[in-house]
Amino acid sequence: MGALQDGGMRRHNNPVNIALSEAKNLWPTIPDPDVVVSLGTGSEAFDQPLKTSSFRNIFVDGWIPRVYRSFMNSFDGQHTSKEVRNILSDRSQADYFRLDSSFPDAPPAMDDARSMERLLQWARIQPSGPCEQRDIILTLLTTCFFFELDKMPVFHCGLYHCVGTIKCRAPAQSVIRCLSSLQPTEKQEFYKDKLNLGLRLSVDNICNACHHYTRPVQFYTRSLEESLTLSL
Repeated sequence: MGALQDGGMRRHNNPVNIALSEAKNLWPTIPDPDVVVSLGTGSEAFDQPLKTSSFRNIFVDGWIPRVYRSFMNSFDGQHTSKEVRNILSDRSQADYFRLDSSFPDAPPAMDDARSMERLLQWARIQPSGPCEQRDIILTLLTTCFFFELDKMPVFHCGLYHCVGTIKCRAPAQSVIRCLSSLQPTEKQEFYKDKLNLGLRLSVDNICNACHHYTRPVQFYTRSLEESLTLSL
C-alpha cells in the first residue's frame, strides 16, 4: 500500500470538502446534497479575547511563531466548516449541520496518549441541544422521500399538468413511525412550495406485497423550466 499519513497533515481534519467533491462526481446533475451532517471531534474554545503586547516581541510576534500558530490553526475543523457553509446556497445552508464541542481547556498534544480516556468521556457529552438534534433527525427522515414523474407533463389551458409518485428510499413504515413520534401533534402533509396538496403522510400508502411507499400526486406548473419544491 505504500506509506500512510494522517489526513490532518493534508489539512483534512474535517473531510467535508472531500465528501462534497465525491458527491459531485457520483451525482453530477445534483447541485447540492439533500443534507450534510458534519461530526467534529472537539475544538479549542476561543472565548477569551486576544491580548496584544505594547512592544514588539520576536518570540511572540515574529514570523516563526506566526507561521507556527497559523499552521496549528489550520488543523481546526471548525474553519473548514465555516468555509463550506459560506459557499453553499441559502437553501442548502438550512440542511447543513455541524456537531462539535469545545474543549474546556487547551486541547491535548498530538502524542498525549494519556488523554484518550478524558477525550472519550468528553466525546460522550452531547455537542448540541435537543432542538438541534431534533432538527437533524427530522431532516434526515424527510429527505428519505422523493418524487418521480410517471409520464411527461401535459400542457393544458396555459399550465403543465404533472402526474407522478412520491416514494421512500428507506423502510417507509419505520420512517413514518419515527416522524409521528417526533411530531405527535402536527399534521404531516405534502406541499408544493407553499401550496398544500391535501395529501397526508400515512402508512396506508405502503404496499402490503412489496412494502414500498407509493403516494400518487399531481400538480400544475407554469413552465417546465420553473423551479419548484415538494416538501413534507
